[in-house]
Amino acid sequence: MQALIVANGVMQIPPDISLLLQASSLIVAADGGVNNCKLLAVEPNIIIGDHDSVDPGEANAFRAKGVEVIQYPARKDETDLELALHYALNRGITDIYILGGLGA
Repeated sequence: MQALIVANGVMQIPPDISLLLQASSLIVAADGGVNNCKLLAVEPNIIIGDHDSVDPGEANAFRAKGVEVIQYPARKDETDLELALHYALNRGITDIYILGGLGA
């Protein structure tokens, strides 16, 4: 099974994005990765992180659409991307693609 994790870093849209989206059984927005999901016009299955980079209204709008939203405390040992990776691996995902995983 394949997952796509969208992080909040600098993102280059791959030319085969539609194939990547079709092949992914899980799309995870790692906190502010919601911003990049909006850029891609993609609705994630889950938003996970401490929500320091997510507008509360935005998270509620996604929640109202049925998107699972998991919020962690700001003081934690993992980054939001690590939380997203753990989430995917715990669901049996074997192939993970990350968009927006690098900073500027």
